[in-house]
Amino acid sequence: MKAAFFGQFLLDKGVINTKQFADASDLQNKVNLKIGQLVLEKKLLTPLQVKIILDHQKRNDVYFGEAAQQLGFLTLEQVQMLLKEQEERHIFIGEALIRCGYITQEQLKEALVEFNAEQKENEMLSPKAYPERFEKEKIFIEQFVVYTIKLLSRMGGIIAKYDHYEEVKKSIAVLPVAVEMHFRGDMSNQLNRYLLMTSKETAQAIAVNFFEGSGMAIEGSVIIDALSELVNIICGQVCGRLWEFGKLSVTLSQKVMIDADQMQLSYVLKENQKAVYLSMVTSDGKKLGLLLVFFLSLDKNSV
Repeated sequence: MKAAFFGQFLLDKGVINTKQFADASDLQNKVNLKIGQLVLEKKLLTPLQVKIILDHQKRNDVYFGEAAQQLGFLTLEQVQMLLKEQEERHIFIGEALIRCGYITQEQLKEALVEFNAEQKENEMLSPKAYPERFEKEKIFIEQFVVYTIKLLSRMGGIIAKYDHYEEVKKSIAVLPVAVEMHFRGDMSNQLNRYLLMTSKETAQAIAVNFFEGSGMAIEGSVIIDALSELVNIICGQVCGRLWEFGKLSVTLSQKVMIDADQMQLSYVLKENQKAVYLSMVTSDGKKLGLLLVFFLSLDKNSV
């Protein structure tokens, strides 16, 4: 199974080139404004108020409009008006390519038919279950995939799709930037570690969105800090969710930040661990990796 966004599909088919894709993506970014950008454009709120809303949003996992209402900065009517305008302005990559003059309406229609057929075939070929050794952990895997993709979009501005999974036998290469979260608690067949890995470019894009409006220089440790905070939010949300299901009774223990740069690092499993690697792809074709490590035994002294 190969996850694909329409823009990447057009690139792979040779309908457009990388420059045309980049130009159309830039146009999308200019036209498809976030709610926070719209309120500033319309002078409904000040930059400081937007920053307060964004901070509240990150802490509580709510949409910008919900956060603005909770803080008393916007009314429900104002939020609905902003959402309607945002929807009316929105353009997809195909329309952006047409506006740039790179494809015709007829080319778009033909490509969409082929793309949709390919996506339907991928869905039919996608596995219905994880490897047998991970059936007990299926709920953990599903929740972490859902919340990782959801919060990458909401907090980091990264649109990603789940691509495929693979069982890790002994070790797996680590992408350049990674944050590892450890867990403690009832470790009987429970989660041990969560590792989110990205490219340098994706990590920087996450940091730009995460610290939007802060005036901070997005470089070095700031990039790692953004990814670290994102991982903290993801894991906190999933732990809370699974606790409600009565499936998880662990707490967040510690984070380990990795900035591999040009080094080739690997995560090596211990004898009492098993792991599944979940591959994701972003809308601009970059790879994301999610590694979930579980215990094989009842050895509660292992970390």
